[in-house]
Amino acid sequence: MGDATVAFGMMTPQDTIVDKRGRTATGALNGNNLGGYRVTWYNPTKDASGNPVPPDFWVVELSNGTTKTHFMLPANYPAAQSTSNLILTDARTYLPSGNIPTAGPNLTVAPFDQVGPGYCWFDIPVELRPTAGVTLMVFGVKSILKNHAVANARPLNRPDWMDAIKTATATIKVLSTNSTTLDLSYAHKIPFNYDWDIVVVNGPSTYVAP
Repeated sequence: MGDATVAFGMMTPQDTIVDKRGRTATGALNGNNLGGYRVTWYNPTKDASGNPVPPDFWVVELSNGTTKTHFMLPANYPAAQSTSNLILTDARTYLPSGNIPTAGPNLTVAPFDQVGPGYCWFDIPVELRPTAGVTLMVFGVKSILKNHAVANARPLNRPDWMDAIKTATATIKVLSTNSTTLDLSYAHKIPFNYDWDIVVVNGPSTYVAP
């Protein structure tokens, strides 16, 4: 993770856990053990003030060894969203209090905070849940602008990234290492002949039983 945290500035998603219990439309447990997948992870990348720094978007990958399925997620939602939302990624504040990261969580007045900055989850519906055992991996994808003039560079959205991969393949070189002193096991840089490069960081492969 050395280059991901130093040269690239993005840490890998951590503590990936899969909860297969069924949930209602509000995200509450319904008592059914045969629900979809609730994938949770933690984004440890923070700025100098302790606020979460999200990627441009997340990708959750399910693989059964021969077929891979990908879910693309927005990097964040407004800070005012509720903990009952079906999808919550990169909470910028403690919820439900709305405390900023430097204020810490509310643990004295009910309702107590349950979600803090950097905590992420994503629900995969039961209809899309694989029927056989798979591995799951969470990727963070971010454009890196520091090597280019700010006037020309801009953050990428998801269609930009997909179009770039399709139309600029000939100019792409995936850099999986650039020094024997840097650990790039979980990070890859894709330089383009444009005003941005792309960095992809991924968490560990997590086995998920049927």
